[in-house]
Amino acid sequence: MRLLVEVNSSTFLREKKERLNLNLLVKDVIDNITPLDRIKITIENELPDVLRDSVRMEQVFQNLIGNAIKFMDKERGRGSILEIQCFRKKRRKI
Repeated sequence: MRLLVEVNSSTFLREKKERLNLNLLVKDVIDNITPLDRIKITIENELPDVLRDSVRMEQVFQNLIGNAIKFMDKERGRGSILEIQCFRKKRRKI
């Protein structure tokens, strides 16, 4: 039983890193979520290309966008806007 858990864990943790265009990935996630008509989702600026596992990045954005929609003020019946932005943080050398 322990061996089976270790094999499954190591397989699960492996990432297939590939260059991802986050603009396309996030647009696909938005299309798949299909939010209510009164919720508008916009991508405010260019998102970077990253070297990451596509499945995991898709899961991250599904969770972030899905949770944002879930907790938006929908009960009042007015439209809501969800803005997705990317900010580059400068790295400091120590």
